[in-house]
Amino acid sequence: MKRDTRRAILDMAKTLFSQQGYNAVSIGEIAGALGISKGNVTYHFKRKEDIMEALLAEAKPTFFQEPPRTMEELDAFLEDMEQARENYAFYFQHHAQLGQLSPAIRARQQAIYHSQSALFAQALSILARQGMFRGEDFPGAYARVADTIFLTSLYWLPFCAVKGRKEDFRTQAWSVLYPLLTPLGRQRGRELGLLLGEDP
Repeated sequence: MKRDTRRAILDMAKTLFSQQGYNAVSIGEIAGALGISKGNVTYHFKRKEDIMEALLAEAKPTFFQEPPRTMEELDAFLEDMEQARENYAFYFQHHAQLGQLSPAIRARQQAIYHSQSALFAQALSILARQGMFRGEDFPGAYARVADTIFLTSLYWLPFCAVKGRKEDFRTQAWSVLYPLLTPLGRQRGRELGLLLGEDP
């Protein structure tokens, strides 16, 4: 029964965090939505941060283990980033704040960033050798591009809220990558329907 209550708390918290945002939801509200006492929630989770840590600990986003080696795989990488934001909106809406509240969450953020941004930069190098992307204009240029893509990804949901409409992250990411593509890369991108636009 205790396990069922813990599971119900996590499921309800995820729903409420996604609907209202982390800051707007209290432990009392989670308890009220479940029809249980606040003490019943704090028996399992002493702080609201503990609930978020538990949600993230069980999250299983699909991260690449190897760098993408084709334009199709690079697009799949971006699609996975977009899907992760949809599935874990409750987290991405408060990414920076949560990292400050919890050392465990901060450590997870750093591990994900370092592994995935490195793979993204490696992918650009691989695709450059295939003639799809221009070479680096200076050492570390691809790492800077990877940082730009990841920064955009992390704050895309709050940015769309400010704009007042939801927009497609993948299209935005490819617009960042577009100037780096060679004519061959742009041709391949159009063949794949990546909405890259036309050559100037």
